[in-house]
Amino acid sequence: MEIMLSGISPMQIGGAVTDFRRAWLIKTSSDLLHKLLTGRPQTETGRFFIIRIARFQRDKMLRFFVKIIFLLAALVFIIMKNQGGDRRVFSKQQAEEPAHQSEISFFDGKYQDLLNSYSLRQPGDQWRLAPSHNSKNLVKLDITHASGKYGLQVRVYDNSGQDFAEFVKGYIAAFQKDMDNPEIIDQKDFAGDGVVGTAISFDGQQRNGYFLKSYVFPGQKFFYAIQGGCPFADKDILEPDLDEIAASFKPL
Repeated sequence: MEIMLSGISPMQIGGAVTDFRRAWLIKTSSDLLHKLLTGRPQTETGRFFIIRIARFQRDKMLRFFVKIIFLLAALVFIIMKNQGGDRRVFSKQQAEEPAHQSEISFFDGKYQDLLNSYSLRQPGDQWRLAPSHNSKNLVKLDITHASGKYGLQVRVYDNSGQDFAEFVKGYIAAFQKDMDNPEIIDQKDFAGDGVVGTAISFDGQQRNGYFLKSYVFPGQKFFYAIQGGCPFADKDILEPDLDEIAASFKPL
């Protein structure tokens, strides 16, 4: 005999619970798959449609359908996660490469600074290059021998349309003022890589016992001064090394 509770039979209550459980499972799995595929929450209309269909299915078919949805959802999640990782790596490489290429590079035995429009040959293993291409100071590159006895600096000056010969005169005057007025012991034309500039040698013994030499070159965007130095006593031995590095300089 069927017992009634407030006008509702146990069978009716059990059916309602089953319907609610079935609808909840369908709603949850459907929402998950829809969000993974579209990136947006599912609408109430979509949920209602799926729930209405589910109410006409048996429990066995429901469980099978839910398993399929969860399986598909997991598969889509794994694929999208892997693809997302690949995109992040690719984007990072694309962001880094142009930045690297637009500033400095070491390639085929050459150091190249596109930001300041010049290149030069990389010296041997005993030399250390310290770029400062983004610096607001004039010095854009330090080239130092491992012995610490000698080296060079690349300095970059704006070319504001000034005549190169006038720039050289102004450079010499400023250099002598900054370096306690060293005597000029030689000045002559000097060939770089596809460019002819001027090399000026100074006697810096009174200041620091050094032989000082500047290689000044013209360029389309900038004027350049490579300032080199070594102990004056080692001038005859070390000056050719400075000359060799400066001779590889090329405005771009």
